Amino acid sequence: MQKENLVALCRPHWACFMGRWIVALLFFLTGAGSFSSEGANGADAALLSFAVSGFCIVSALILMKTTYLGMTQTKIVGHRGLIRTKTLSTPLTKVQNVGIESGLFGKLLGYGTVTISDAGGGATEFVFKRMAHAEEFVEKVQDAI
Repeated sequence: MQKENLVALCRPHWACFMGRWIVALLFFLTGAGSFSSEGANGADAALLSFAVSGFCIVSALILMKTTYLGMTQTKIVGHRGLIRTKTLSTPLTKVQNVGIESGLFGKLLGYGTVTISDAGGGATEFVFKRMAHAEEFVEKVQDAI
């Protein structure tokens, strides 16, 4: 069997993680301020704040690294999640519709939500939110169909 090469690939845009980074920064600053407090309560609050900050950063990085949407010569493949995963692998011949949706910030920063409908048993729809270079990906898929 011949190995397929990726023709198009898109991953989550960095801007979709800004909320998590801001929350992490706020908890980090709260923790740093708690260390200056007197006593054990300040240290406990600081450690909790640092733990929440670290969790926000690690979860954003995991989501960024485990989410992708790609197209080969014969099919569309996608993956989202680490523990609770959702995967997509459908032949290009079964793809019925590929759409893109983006708001004001999506247009300004270059990301969008990609929706793929296939002609499988239940007419399944796959949604990949806030993907970078989504317009180029959708154009390549529509050209291949």
